[in-house]
Amino acid sequence: MRKQGIIIYGMRETAYVLKERLEALGLQVNKVIVHEGTEEDGTIFQLAYEDMTDQVCIILDHYSEFAQSALEQVGIAENHFIWLERHHWFWAANKEQVCECCLDPHLGHVHVKDGEAYAGFMKYEWDNGTGTKKIRILLLGGSTTSAFRVRQTPWCQYFSDCLKAEGISHIIYNGGIESYQATQELIKLIRDGIWLASDMVISYSGVNNMKETPVGPAISDYQEILFKSITQQFHSDIDGMGRTGNVSWGVQSRVSACDYWFSQIKMQKAVCDCMGIEYAAFLQPALYTKKINSNQDLDLDIAAYIGYLYDREKNEFHCTDLVEESRKIACNLKKEFYERGKGIKDTWFCDLSQIFNNRANVYTDDAHIYDWANKLLAEKIFDKVKNVMKHMIER
Repeated sequence: MRKQGIIIYGMRETAYVLKERLEALGLQVNKVIVHEGTEEDGTIFQLAYEDMTDQVCIILDHYSEFAQSALEQVGIAENHFIWLERHHWFWAANKEQVCECCLDPHLGHVHVKDGEAYAGFMKYEWDNGTGTKKIRILLLGGSTTSAFRVRQTPWCQYFSDCLKAEGISHIIYNGGIESYQATQELIKLIRDGIWLASDMVISYSGVNNMKETPVGPAISDYQEILFKSITQQFHSDIDGMGRTGNVSWGVQSRVSACDYWFSQIKMQKAVCDCMGIEYAAFLQPALYTKKINSNQDLDLDIAAYIGYLYDREKNEFHCTDLVEESRKIACNLKKEFYERGKGIKDTWFCDLSQIFNNRANVYTDDAHIYDWANKLLAEKIFDKVKNVMKHMIER
């Protein structure tokens, strides 16, 4: 490694914990620079006095364009510091992926990237130059579909490549956002997708609905956090409506997680039928849907993360007594979810849960996948919908 030493910068408590862990790995930590509060207070300018020739600075604070600009102003190049939060296993670590997070009154949150016309969408466009119609495609899903801030090349980009290879002019609006469940997809379709004049809608989902949602099945994780935070700020009369301090999460469903998920994608299909839009839904694969597992799949960290241990004799994951009861319930729920999903026979639906059987090094965790796997995924989805698209061009 070219760099000979490490400087750690951040809040005191986290900085010294990281120092101990790095030194336990035999890495040389030359200096720790800390600020006492939870926010940057100008202490970061102390890095201007450090010779960074053979050092790299690990910054533990949340990413800040102001702080990055301050470092660059004092002559510290970007290759001499690492924002640790931007080196997460899933989120990207480069400036090109920086985007703004905005609150959304219907969906909880969306992302906005410079150069994009619409909040919550990443656009891919290509013209074959022959004057044929550009098919307008809306993609819906969670973080496994999102193109915002992700480290791996998203499958939507490879999907665009598939269309190019077939000479199909297209505009793709990728509306995938992390944590979105099928309900957020449905709302986004009704509120935004129709007005994008979509010719086709593709939903790729399942994993985010595979859990017990205590507050309500239509609420994503971030919506729950957002509204609970808002209620802490308002305890007085709001514009004559009366005092507020609670949140109404809607009517609870009385069906299984999978049945609820399927009800939402059926509603997406109904909306598309009503508006004359083609629709296709795909049940996504996950680590625990593979029939045969590789050595990487059996990594105990991953197994513990999803609440399974591996039975080598049977070559399958099973729920372990070493995890808490709530996690065991979640594991069983996932198994039940996929068993139910396999029984869906509608022509507009496709179960992709087994596409990575007999393949190694697919997953970065229990659901997100590496670049090459996203490419294969895009090809599988394209194979399913390409005939419909060709008929759309001919019409």
